[in-house]
Amino acid sequence: MASITLTSVSRVAAGATLLNNVSLHVAQGELVVLVGPSGAGKTSLIRAVAGLDKLDSGAVFFDEEDVTEVEVAKRDVGIVFQSNTLFPRHNVRRNISFPLKIRSMRRDLIDTRVTAEARSLGIEEV
Repeated sequence: MASITLTSVSRVAAGATLLNNVSLHVAQGELVVLVGPSGAGKTSLIRAVAGLDKLDSGAVFFDEEDVTEVEVAKRDVGIVFQSNTLFPRHNVRRNISFPLKIRSMRRDLIDTRVTAEARSLGIEEV
């Protein structure tokens, strides 16, 4: 896991300002929660980190590396949105393991990582 730094990030789409000069630093291993009303820019900020949207200005860094122009697939970032309809037919374990399976990770490593993540989130029982 890397630290994440956003410096003076701005994004405008369809005439609406989604992000306005946002700067943020998340240290390696730090947990950050974004809260705010609809339209506050939470999703836009996450999409900026993942590289899903092109920024109008500013930069995104993983550790000391500027990844602003790095394509999405090479950023190695996963997003799980709030909606529970992402994979409604799958149980929790299958939802957590999905990104690892599509990367062809060995089954034993998947099991180890999913168990560790469930433990860290306090959801081992589900």
